[in-house]
Amino acid sequence: IDVTAKIITREDMILSGQTWAKEVHKQIDPEIHTQWHFDDGELVNKDTVISEIHGKRNTILTGERCVLNFLQILSSTATQTKSFVEKIKNSKCKILDTRKTLPGMRLAQKYAVRCGGGVNHRFGLYDSVLLKENHLGGRTDIPVLILSAKRLYPDTDIKVRDEVTFQNTSTDPYVRSEWIFGDGSLPVNVDSLTSTITTVRHIYGISGTYFATLRIYNSVGCYDEFTQEIIVGKGYNILVPNAFTPTNDDKVNDIFRPHFTGFKTMNFSVYDYRGNLVYFESDTDSTINDADAPCDNKTKPIEICGWDGTYKGEEHYSPYYIYTAVGEVSTTDPTKNKEIVKSGTFIMIR
Repeated sequence: IDVTAKIITREDMILSGQTWAKEVHKQIDPEIHTQWHFDDGELVNKDTVISEIHGKRNTILTGERCVLNFLQILSSTATQTKSFVEKIKNSKCKILDTRKTLPGMRLAQKYAVRCGGGVNHRFGLYDSVLLKENHLGGRTDIPVLILSAKRLYPDTDIKVRDEVTFQNTSTDPYVRSEWIFGDGSLPVNVDSLTSTITTVRHIYGISGTYFATLRIYNSVGCYDEFTQEIIVGKGYNILVPNAFTPTNDDKVNDIFRPHFTGFKTMNFSVYDYRGNLVYFESDTDSTINDADAPCDNKTKPIEICGWDGTYKGEEHYSPYYIYTAVGEVSTTDPTKNKEIVKSGTFIMIR
């Protein structure tokens, strides 16, 4: 039975969480269609319809609680943040968040803080050195402490997370601009017919080399774009999951691969628990159109397509696997390029 459901707010709030709500419906029933009446970050008044959901009754009800849970926790985070932001709006202060979010919700809740007008601080203990008042113990030689930290951790960015300002200096007529920051965060759209905003601000949560893109659209939907390289912190990072599910047919998490930025080469190997090599892939091509790449969906100049869990065309089993990712980081001085090695274990869930 096809039905239409409505989500209605019972309090004034700042909306946040559309992406997570959409993902719930996508995984349950891709044919569910949601019409949103507001964007994330907008104020929604009490007793207002936020969205209308069209689809089969059973699948809408299956995802109902998950959708509401995401919208409630993220909208409440955004709303609370907005209340703090309003209290200091006439000052030079900013509202920063912490890394102490609900388990598994760090990226989501930090996104909600931004929807409420707050600023993201560090995402973990790994991405910056933080000198706090309880570390100082009455000391006043802060510059000396900073230099000491830099000597101990030369590859760590020692500063509060910087806010990067992007400015749109386009002169051709356009009706909408879209900012894509290159770090997986949601794009920012600005309607030039209703807004005079020419600058946007973004905070990169992890060190790396990112490619930020500005697209401008004309009245018929055609667009032109410009991409700029942004180097954040030490200029590179590499993240690798600890499990994947290659055979559950949901097309989610079915490929095991490293995610990285800032490398000029990358070699990726997978071994079974006995040390036998079951997969190897490398990429040194600086163009996206790489004829030798084992997959046809490359989106970055240097990218690993990943292992699908098979060996010589057949499903492979090992109690656990070991991976190694070896990449060369390019610097402004080629003689100082260095090799970064990351290795660890992971499991296959069937």
